[in-house]
Amino acid sequence: MYTRRSTLPGNSAMRAVIGTLALTLALSSCGGTRQSDEAIEAAAGIRPAAADAAVPGVAADPAAAPVAADPGVAAPANVATDSGPAIAAGGPAQPAASGGNAGTAQTATTGTAKSGGAPAAAAPGVVTKKSLIKLGSVGTFSGPVGALVKDTVTGIRIWAQAVNEKGGVNGHPISIQVGDDGGDPARFNSIVQQFVEKDGVLAFLFNTLAFAPNGNNKYLHSKKIFTYSETGSLELTYNDPYVLTPSPSGLSYADAMILAFGAGIGAKGGVKMAAYACSDFSLCDNFDKRWSDPSVLKKAGFELVARGRPSLTQPDYTSQCLAAKQNGATAILVALDGAAIRRFAGDCARQNYRPVMSSADLVITNDLLKDPNVDGLVVGGKMVPFPSTDTPGMKEAHAAFAKFAPGQIVTGGYAYGWLVGEFFAQTAKNLPDNPTYQDLEDGVYAIKNNDMKGMTYPITIRRGQVMDRQLCFGTTIIKNGKFVPAPGPALRCAKGGKPMSGPDDYDKIS
Repeated sequence: MYTRRSTLPGNSAMRAVIGTLALTLALSSCGGTRQSDEAIEAAAGIRPAAADAAVPGVAADPAAAPVAADPGVAAPANVATDSGPAIAAGGPAQPAASGGNAGTAQTATTGTAKSGGAPAAAAPGVVTKKSLIKLGSVGTFSGPVGALVKDTVTGIRIWAQAVNEKGGVNGHPISIQVGDDGGDPARFNSIVQQFVEKDGVLAFLFNTLAFAPNGNNKYLHSKKIFTYSETGSLELTYNDPYVLTPSPSGLSYADAMILAFGAGIGAKGGVKMAAYACSDFSLCDNFDKRWSDPSVLKKAGFELVARGRPSLTQPDYTSQCLAAKQNGATAILVALDGAAIRRFAGDCARQNYRPVMSSADLVITNDLLKDPNVDGLVVGGKMVPFPSTDTPGMKEAHAAFAKFAPGQIVTGGYAYGWLVGEFFAQTAKNLPDNPTYQDLEDGVYAIKNNDMKGMTYPITIRRGQVMDRQLCFGTTIIKNGKFVPAPGPALRCAKGGKPMSGPDDYDKIS
C-alpha cells in the first residue's frame, strides 16, 4: 500500500477553523425536502460551522442544545443545531452560525430519536417500527480536499432521505452523522471514537482514509466496526476485512480509469497518451504507478509519451500541456479535481492543443458541462455510467434526486454515494430491533453474488476474509454539454467480473 503523506498549502489554517459537523436525517412529513445543490451540501455538513466542542469537528453532547421543529414534524430529541431554524420541508437549508454555542451543528429535514430509542416521526402512510440506526461519515470534507469528495457525501444523504421516506432499512430509520477531520489524523481518530463510544454509530459510510489518516483504520478495526468504502484509492480494502468496497479500489481503480478511457475512445493500440496524477496526496501514487506501467497501458490500447505529478492547486498547467503536445500525445489522463481539469483544458486550448482528456468519476462536477474546452472528456467510472437509468439501482438513484433535489444533475460522486448507501442497505436488510455489531456482521457475511441492483459486479463476502479484488468499469462522456453513457455495455468487466488474485490478473475485457 502506498501511504506517502502530503498536505495542501494552508492545511494547518484549514484545520484550525473547522468546527462541528453533524448531520441527522430522518423522515419528512411531506415526503422529503427539495433543495438547491448549495443547500444540500450545506445540510450534508460539507462546510465548517464554528464550535468549541470537546472533540474538534464533532458536536458536544447533542442533547444539550435546543432545536426548532419543522412544521407538523416531531422535534429532534438529540441533535444540536444552529441558533437559526431547522430546515423546513420544501425550504432551503439555513446557513451555519459564524460563531455559536458548544456543539453547534446542522440539522436537515427532521430530527430523530436516540439510537436504540423510539423511531423518528414518519411521513404520512409510512410505518417505522424499529430503532434508529446511526451511521457515520468522517473525513476531510472542507477546503480543496473536500471538493474532491463532497458529492459522494451528498449522494449518501439523498439515499438516506429516500430510504427513510419508504420506512427505513428493514423498518429502521437512518441517521447520518458527518465529522470533518480537517486533514488531521488525530482529529479523525477522535471523531470516530466519539461517534462509536458516545453516539452509538453502528457503521461508517465513506470515510476518507486516503487523506487523513492515510489508511489508518486501527481503531475501527480493533472494534470490528465496518467502514463501507473509503475514497476508493487505497489498497486497504484488500488487506482489512473491516473496510469494504462495492467497486474497484486502489490499483484496480487506477486500472478501471485507464481501461474506461481506452473503451471511450475506441483505443486499439498505440494511442499516444500523457498521464498526470496529482502530487498532493498519497492516493494519487497508485494512479501514477499503474498509468506508467507498460503492460497496463498496452491492455488499454495506449503508449505513454509524457508523465508528471502536478498539484491540484497550481494556477497554470501550460508546461504539462506543452510536454504532452511536443511528444505527440493525442490523449491525456489526469487525476485532478474538477476545477483543475478546467484550468488544464483551458491552458491546453490556449496553445491550440485539444487532446481528448479523461479523469475519474468521483471528481467530475456539473460545472464542467458548461466549459467548451472540456467537451469530449471521457469519465472513467468504477460502476455503471452515472447518467444511465438502465439498471434498477441507478434508476432508483435518479428518481430520488428528481424528488429530493429537483433540477440537480446526477454526477459520478452523487451516484457513488447512492451505491455506498445501497451497499449498507443490502447488508442490513435483516437487522433486528436494536441491532448489535454482531448482527450487522452476520448481514455482511450473508452477501452472496449481489450486484447491488445492477450497479456493480457480483459481490460475495466471506466471514473474516478481505474482499475479492474485482475489476469492472463504466464509461461516461461529456458530449455537447451533457453527460452521456458511452456506447456498448454499461459495465465492462475483466474476466467477467470474477475475483482476481492481484491487479495484473486479467487478460481480456468483456
